[in-house]
Amino acid sequence: MVRSAASGTRTLRLAAGQSMNRDFRVSGGGRFVLTIRYSNDNFGPSEVLKVKLDGRPIGSFTATDTGDYGHGWNQFATSPQLGPIDINDGSHTLTIDVVGGSNGIEIDFIQMKRTTGSSPTHQSN
Repeated sequence: MVRSAASGTRTLRLAAGQSMNRDFRVSGGGRFVLTIRYSNDNFGPSEVLKVKLDGRPIGSFTATDTGDYGHGWNQFATSPQLGPIDINDGSHTLTIDVVGGSNGIEIDFIQMKRTTGSSPTHQSN
């Protein structure tokens, strides 16, 4: 979806029961934490996002309502920090499952930040 306040002016909308998979590669391995920037225009129950790395659960959170009646889709919130999780060198798959809620959620970006060392962070849009 086109959203002027999104980091890349676009988001990915996910409804209850939908999932998103993103493949990425880590050089050198290490310990990481993850956050998700999202919007959630919500008239009813909030969505729960369950996050997995290579099929293993790493955390979940209940999305905050960023506005109602269509005004919340261009307002963004950041998830609580998930992890830390140790990630080995190589290719991996991050999965986000959306459970419940009323109108779905829009993902702006996912940020994985190394908690030790001086390597740059990885961002996936």
